[in-house]
Amino acid sequence: MSNPRTECFQMSPIDLHWVGSGNLPDALELSFSGYDHSDEWGLVISGGNPEFGVNLPTVIQTRDGFRFNYLPDLPEASTGHCLTTIDENRLLVAGGHMETVHIYDAEVSQWTPVGPLPSGGLLDQFHVTCGVVRDPADGRALKVVVAGLGPDVDQVDIYNLETGAWESGGKPNAPLVEQDYI
Repeated sequence: MSNPRTECFQMSPIDLHWVGSGNLPDALELSFSGYDHSDEWGLVISGGNPEFGVNLPTVIQTRDGFRFNYLPDLPEASTGHCLTTIDENRLLVAGGHMETVHIYDAEVSQWTPVGPLPSGGLLDQFHVTCGVVRDPADGRALKVVVAGLGPDVDQVDIYNLETGAWESGGKPNAPLVEQDYI
């Protein structure tokens, strides 16, 4: 029996139709997961909530929707967080059920904490989005912007990849509710 929560699909560029490409490993049913895609990483999916009250630490990666690789688990099981690909070696996860923002370094296969979000910790930033600001000249990642809506927070936090310091991005002009990208 097919399960739409575990099936993967790709758009066929020939006839512009969605075609099945595989299934998530181990019947993972991930909702409210952090995810991102890049040429270097393919699709990366982290955490999620397969059922109410159960958060997962799982991180999977696929380049083709057929074969999946497991990366080291998130340091904190989470849902409602964001994940972004910084470059060919690093990922960042923030918000949701995590008290601390973490960067994954593929060269050492390890997650490293980079501090809590300045605008709030555990559950204060839920359904967040994050994205990388790149140098227009060479495409190098400079900063990661994390934004979202929390119980008393509508805030933007910026992590400077060069200095390792957080800065405030202030309040957005409009409420950010379950956005996909910034």
